[in-house]
Amino acid sequence: MAWRTLPAREFDCGALLLAGVGGYLVSVHALPRALARPGSKEAAVAVLFGIGTALAAWPRLSTPADVLSVGLFSGLCWINCASIEDWEGRREVRWTAYFAAAGIAVVAALLLREHRPVLGAAETASALGLIALDRLRGRISPDALRVLADAALASPVLFFPVAGMRA
Repeated sequence: MAWRTLPAREFDCGALLLAGVGGYLVSVHALPRALARPGSKEAAVAVLFGIGTALAAWPRLSTPADVLSVGLFSGLCWINCASIEDWEGRREVRWTAYFAAAGIAVVAALLLREHRPVLGAAETASALGLIALDRLRGRISPDALRVLADAALASPVLFFPVAGMRA
């Protein structure tokens, strides 16, 4: 179906992403040492997810602000994965993720406000949401933290009315 209905450029981008996901799966299941370094699995998931969510926009990425917004979202995806690992006691990354989220909030607020203000505001909100969850981690169950961390990445939905989009 994709072969027949997607524009060639989007199909090609999807094929490249599929190759990346395939490489990730091989690394995790057949070559587990490939992603054995702390944070590498989360980073791989974050990059693939961040790029994958922007797949439909790839052909229209035309400015540095567009590319930056995808990169910042990938960073937020890494913070999401790394924070969940930390909150569940599997890995200690608290300060790295905390400062990365603060950095993303600042970069998004400052560098995207002129060219991509809605994306900048959404990414800032997501970063601040992840910081707030980290601060509240002792008062929220691990299951709720996991769900809320994923919900924090959905902050663009809150900005649809501002952008003139329908949810």
